[in-house]
Amino acid sequence: MNRALPLAVVCALSSGSYAAIVQYEVNLNGLQVVAPNASPGLGVGQFNFDTSTNLLSVVSGSYMGLLGGALDVGIHGAALPNQNAGTLFMLTLDNPLTTTGTFSGSGALTAAQATSLSDGHLYLLLRSQAFPGGEIRGHLLQVPAPGTAALLGLAGLIAMRRRRQR
Repeated sequence: MNRALPLAVVCALSSGSYAAIVQYEVNLNGLQVVAPNASPGLGVGQFNFDTSTNLLSVVSGSYMGLLGGALDVGIHGAALPNQNAGTLFMLTLDNPLTTTGTFSGSGALTAAQATSLSDGHLYLLLRSQAFPGGEIRGHLLQVPAPGTAALLGLAGLIAMRRRRQR
């Protein structure tokens, strides 16, 4: 009896259940700020969330084209896209008071904040000299993981190939 297919299916089904790192991304612009502004500034960020420690960490983050030098950047929530919420923790501007630069840092979330993160209700807000209330903003959204169906399909293809090779 060929045990390759059952083993491949078990591996495919269980691969996501032990994953402790969930990836998030953010796209920042002035139209997402409450109230929206016409800033040409843009930003992007990639984050890792460790589900075992509840630590949210910047993998990479950058901004460009601000109308004023960057003052600070932080994670806020929980709020819908047209709402404001308090600051959960601040991140570090690697080049403060510049119109183009990068940010870094991390912060621990409570269980309720982690739920808000997975629901898409946490956001990043960058304040500048031109917009002290916020020049660019964006909600952190989970990066889709490969689907189980795709993994099962791959396992099936591997099993079919093994059968043809015999």
